[in-house]
Amino acid sequence: MATEIERKFLVKSDAWRSAATSSSRFLQAYIAAGNDRSVRVRIMDQKKARLTIKIGKQLIARAEYEYDIPLDDAEELAQSAIGVILEKTRFNVPYEGHIWEVDVYAGRYEGLVVAEVELDDENISPALPDWIGREVTGDRRYSNAVMAENDLSEELLHGLSFEARWPFTQDLRALATRQLEKAIDLLEHQPDGPHAAIHDARKRFKRVRALYRLTGNDARAFRQTENARIGAMAGSLATVRDAAALVETTTYLATHASSLEEVKALANAAEALGRRRDDIAAREHDLSAKLAAAVETCREAIAALATLDLDDRPKKTIRRLRKVWKRERARADAARWLCDPAPGDDASHGHGDREEAFHALRKCGQTYWMHLSLLAAAWPSAMSAKQGQAKALVDLLGHEHDLSVLSQLIDEDPAILGNCDTVARVLGAIITRKQALRIEALSLAAQVFADPPDREAHIIGILWKAAIKGPAR
Repeated sequence: MATEIERKFLVKSDAWRSAATSSSRFLQAYIAAGNDRSVRVRIMDQKKARLTIKIGKQLIARAEYEYDIPLDDAEELAQSAIGVILEKTRFNVPYEGHIWEVDVYAGRYEGLVVAEVELDDENISPALPDWIGREVTGDRRYSNAVMAENDLSEELLHGLSFEARWPFTQDLRALATRQLEKAIDLLEHQPDGPHAAIHDARKRFKRVRALYRLTGNDARAFRQTENARIGAMAGSLATVRDAAALVETTTYLATHASSLEEVKALANAAEALGRRRDDIAAREHDLSAKLAAAVETCREAIAALATLDLDDRPKKTIRRLRKVWKRERARADAARWLCDPAPGDDASHGHGDREEAFHALRKCGQTYWMHLSLLAAAWPSAMSAKQGQAKALVDLLGHEHDLSVLSQLIDEDPAILGNCDTVARVLGAIITRKQALRIEALSLAAQVFADPPDREAHIIGILWKAAIKGPAR
């Protein structure tokens, strides 16, 4: 057994290429993966293969067992891979006493370049070459096992993350522009059809609006104008996508059905809602015009970013981030209070309007998750862990919201599902599942938002101040 001790960084330029001494092409397939262990097979240059077992939760050091295996066995094992088979070329680059391994990814992760350096001791601080970017040692998204199992290509290649050492305004413009340009590309080329393109583009719009929240009160007019612009654009594209989401919600509900009769009722409901979706799509004759208008709006939003002017002095940036973080966290706490059961009541009841309260908590969770991603550079390992919790909360509340929308539609037009028995069984399934989701979501929200807003905002300020200085060289 060997102990693997390594640090991992993003690569910000190609300056390393002239110093590379050798390279090898890898195909890497994961046969099993868990929170603290993984089993992988690696095929090198289509000539030899190795089976590797890694065990341990530590971010830098883990136990590692490696065995050479026949190439035919490796290829057979790769056919049973979970998720994505990783493709990359590894270059060895010597620098001041250490050999850096630079992985240039191909296939699903093409465009990602990561550098690793193996160390004899966790306390060693190697000299960092100029081409090294942000450290991601503690960010589990860059674990090959996680990348293979979850397909994070979209997030890692086109995601949101500030670089604390860059001017805040410049970085915000670049990140927002990247999201809007990706939305334009989706809406123009529609690789999986127009409705999938709309769904993915609307995700981009949400990320841009989360970015704008970080301007605080220093660009209030800009934020209000641009939020309105993007909100109206997203709304104009919502009709068919929202109808399709109801079909998906019925399918989700069927996975939690309590009886065969309920399964049949939900299957009938899915069929009826599918016809409704198709009818809406057939009547939407102006979809091409809406897509073209959305593309033009995205271009206008990109142009408007040039007018954004923030004070980028470090102290001012830190103060702004603290204020925004505290305000958004306070909103989440307020939403939680409205969702929490009143004394003697159950978790399906709260202090105020239940539907609105849970919808507000969902939006707070989405913003929190996005802001954790944006500020990941401040403390990658902690932010990644909190992101995972926040994403789980958002997923729960997303299902709860979808069920609320479906329930409202049925209440307004029960005939859409046909007979009364189907309506009764579907509504019963919705009520049961919503109550379970709310109980689970409130329990998780108590963990996600456990720290007081002012304390968490203070910590964010401290972390960002340290991140501005960058890693020790």
